[in-house]
Amino acid sequence: MKLSDYQQAAHRTSLQARHGEGDMAYLIYPTLKLAGEAGEFAEEDRAALAGELGDVLWYVAEVATVLGLDLDRRDALAGVITLPLGLGSSPASPSRSCCPG
Repeated sequence: MKLSDYQQAAHRTSLQARHGEGDMAYLIYPTLKLAGEAGEFAEEDRAALAGELGDVLWYVAEVATVLGLDLDRRDALAGVITLPLGLGSSPASPSRSCCPG
């Protein structure tokens, strides 16, 4: 399954899909829930991480959808997601986008 397939399936279960498109207020709920789920993810034991990761992915997909981003399009994500120093970087470029064009 491609990320965009998951993104579309997740969106079909969202409040925005059930109550109408085009209102940026629909960004508030998944953004706040994403922050909460990320906190829960950080606190879980190893056995519960998979479930929390699924929750985090759902909210990431919904935030991307509300913002009009396709998670499969590298150009949409380039410059948005960067690798921390030391992960995939070279001495010439200490931090780079995860999705070079």
